[in-house]
Amino acid sequence: LEGADALGWVEAGDAEWSAEGNRQAFAALAVEADSECADGRYALEFALPTSDEVDESGAVAGGAWGPLRAAARLLVCGLELSTDAARLAAEREARERRGRLEEEVEPLRNELAEMEAKLDGLKEALSRAESRARSAVESVPALYRAQLEERALPEKEGGDLPSAAECSELLGRWRKDLEQRLDTPASQKDGAAEAGTSSGGGLPGQRRPAVVHRHCAKREFCPQVDQLGPRGRVVDLGFLEDDRTAEVLSWIMQRKLPTVVVETEEQSRACYQLQAKAVALSKQVPYMRQQVGGGAKRPRTDEERARKQLPMPSMATVPGQPKWAINEFQFLECNEDLRDTCFYRLISNCLLFENRESMELYRTHMAERRQVHGLLVCLEEGLKVTSDGIIDPRDTVDLFIEGNLKHGRPRLNFVFGSLPAGESEDCKQLAQACKLGARALEALGSRAEAKQALEAQQGAGAGGRRQELESRVKELEAELHGMDQEARQKQGRVPKKKKARR
Repeated sequence: LEGADALGWVEAGDAEWSAEGNRQAFAALAVEADSECADGRYALEFALPTSDEVDESGAVAGGAWGPLRAAARLLVCGLELSTDAARLAAEREARERRGRLEEEVEPLRNELAEMEAKLDGLKEALSRAESRARSAVESVPALYRAQLEERALPEKEGGDLPSAAECSELLGRWRKDLEQRLDTPASQKDGAAEAGTSSGGGLPGQRRPAVVHRHCAKREFCPQVDQLGPRGRVVDLGFLEDDRTAEVLSWIMQRKLPTVVVETEEQSRACYQLQAKAVALSKQVPYMRQQVGGGAKRPRTDEERARKQLPMPSMATVPGQPKWAINEFQFLECNEDLRDTCFYRLISNCLLFENRESMELYRTHMAERRQVHGLLVCLEEGLKVTSDGIIDPRDTVDLFIEGNLKHGRPRLNFVFGSLPAGESEDCKQLAQACKLGARALEALGSRAEAKQALEAQQGAGAGGRRQELESRVKELEAELHGMDQEARQKQGRVPKKKKARR
């Protein structure tokens, strides 16, 4: 053995070990090479001391046993016996060649694995980005989502998803449209001033502000009433979209429009002390619907509230096809309960007709059924017919306004305004489309960045390097595989070894 002394003992490198300790710790077995030993691989082992050579303390007689015990187990040397020097040299050269090949192929495999892992990560990132973008686009309201889907890329480029540029262009249009809807044109306000009306200021984005002449109801609009924290005044709480309907119903309800709407009876009494008209919601009996087939009445359900109408009897097949005045009103979301209470009690069962002919058809129908009708309003002529059936041609909204203008007074002291643009359903939907469209744009932008990163990784540079690595690794592995096959074939031709002595 290399490094052995003349007696065949291997000196330990540790200073605490001595040649005597080696002699006492190990018993060397001679390896005899004679005619019975065939060429092949053998194992040279070092034996541990027998139990009778170890004292009670665990030490070998005459030397230290403990430190050498583990070392003895490791001292197993490979030994090959051969008389063919040329074969040994060839095998040594093959081993060295294999070592060089493995040293070359291993870093190439690692680089290729890193490249594959990075590529897989980019593909996964793109998949996540596409999923987020698809979810963001699907969250946009249907009307506006259809516009996005119309601009979707071809299937090979993204399927049902539009590009970030297309989404940005549409989002810009939506935002511009929303700004125009929320903006009250100055010409509209000027036109109101020329017509002799005075606006109370209105709400932001209100296309037709409510007409409020505060000096005509000083007590209801005094600062002391505002300090009570009322819900508002009737004229400010309800909205009517049609100008003519607003003018006619405002004329009919003119004296009630400045009424202060409060929550509690205490607030109502305080208004009474200030000589201001008020109505307490706590004392209002809400609308109750009669069950089909009789039975107990019930209030509006949540589904009926969501439709923002009272479930009044249908007038679709009634002669004259009137409309319920209460369902023509619109309210802010926080004031929808006023439809069931305050406003229902103010306007009750009032019906609206487009013209005099349709109103007369309805009156005939009710007379034939021996039923009394409620308040009827003809929008075209500005005429009202009460339940007593009296029609006064001199009591119309147009004549009333004409008299006011003749005496230099406003057309009407109070007129319902239109619902602020931001509160209308179509405008809310557009605002939601702008909000969700911005999220979709961000998601589509992230998707575009992920796709660009993947394409860059798959590009000519990375792609060429990847092909080069794959080709070289394939060549090296094929050569290693060939060497393994050759070694197995050689082993198959070697005669069966005899049991070696150790």
